[in-house]
Amino acid sequence: GAGDGCDAGCAVESGWTCAGTPSTCTGICGDSMIVGGESCDGSNLAGQSCTSRGFTGGTLRCDGACAFDESLCTTTTCGNSVIDAGEECDDG
Repeated sequence: GAGDGCDAGCAVESGWTCAGTPSTCTGICGDSMIVGGESCDGSNLAGQSCTSRGFTGGTLRCDGACAFDESLCTTTTCGNSVIDAGEECDDG
C-alpha cells in the first residue's frame, strides 16, 4: 500500500528500493527524502535542530544511516563553574 515503498499500482514509490518476492522495500538513505524508518536524510533534518531536540545549541547532522548525529550539539549550563560553548564566563 501507499507509504510502504510499493504503491497500489505495484510501482516503487519515490525514495524507496524494493527487492524479493514478496517485495521488501527500504528507504534509500542519501537521497534527501525521509521515508520508512529514516529520522533524517542528508541535509533534510525534518525541521529538527539541536534546540528542538533538547540541547541549547550546536549543529545537528544526519549520519550515513539516516539517523540524527547529535555529537556537535551542545548543552550550556550557566552556573556550573565551567565555561561551556556560548558562555563568556561562569563563576558558579
